[in-house]
Amino acid sequence: MSSKIKISHIIVTWNNEEIICECIDSLFKYCSKYDNEIIIVDNDSKDKTCEVISQKYGNKVILIDTGVNNGFSKGNNIGLQQATGEYVFFVNPDVIFIEDILTPMLEVFKEKSDVGVVSPCLLYEDLSYQVSTCNFPSVSKLIWDDLHLFRLLSKEKQKKYAQAQYKKAGNRYVDWSYGAAHLCKKSDMDRIGAYPEGYFMYGEDTEFCMLFLHHINKKTYYNGKAKLIHIGGYSEKQVINSKKIVYGTRAAMYFVNKYYGKAQLKQYRVLLYLISFMKYLIYSMKTLVQANTKNNNGKIKWKASCKTVRTYKGEQN
Repeated sequence: MSSKIKISHIIVTWNNEEIICECIDSLFKYCSKYDNEIIIVDNDSKDKTCEVISQKYGNKVILIDTGVNNGFSKGNNIGLQQATGEYVFFVNPDVIFIEDILTPMLEVFKEKSDVGVVSPCLLYEDLSYQVSTCNFPSVSKLIWDDLHLFRLLSKEKQKKYAQAQYKKAGNRYVDWSYGAAHLCKKSDMDRIGAYPEGYFMYGEDTEFCMLFLHHINKKTYYNGKAKLIHIGGYSEKQVINSKKIVYGTRAAMYFVNKYYGKAQLKQYRVLLYLISFMKYLIYSMKTLVQANTKNNNGKIKWKASCKTVRTYKGEQN
């Protein structure tokens, strides 16, 4: 029997043949001091993702070819059913390990009994800082973050009320962190049940962190000492449309209603619509002056947000 701590890495893929090997290779390189169980769940890739993985890694990984696109959450739960490690590390296929991040992340669980999820500092490919933490959807979040009134707050208060705008890599508690890399205890996963299903994409990582807080009173902790490259949006870039903003906006409204109630949802929708409409007007005027990609995309994004808020009927995603 190995004396190493066993980590079950769960990676959900969809048409990732170009990047998946770099992810797995870097995992093997920088996580070698642990007993790594690598579980890859393929969501019906139409490229050669499964073929590439099978040929290169064989029985070094557990490959589950589902034959259907279950989405991110269900894919994670399929992998979770196979996990036998003491810890579960949910990682995206578009991450690249550049150091041993597991050791400092595991230290958090030893030092802080109130932590359920640990996430690392995400970096872009040029090693610049990438925002990966945020407040839970709420009226307060809209005011301080979306309206950019965080500038009126001290740095210490920004850390609490405008977490996406607090762009420092220091260690801290956060409401939720991006699902590109979530480490948790398998025993805690058993207690909360599963990764939150119902979300096809977007919103699932927000509720994932809330489940720990809501069900077992454990928080999410951002470990800035552990650094990981996250290419970001690789799979979603293969489908170019406004679905991202539609899914994300619906997920936020569903979350507010579920955890804060209908009265809060009404306030949230009114304010979100006003913010979206204001930004739509701003980008519309910008396109008249300079019709570049950024301005055109901004106009499309906030128009889609307005429509989604206005027509929302309780959809989860």
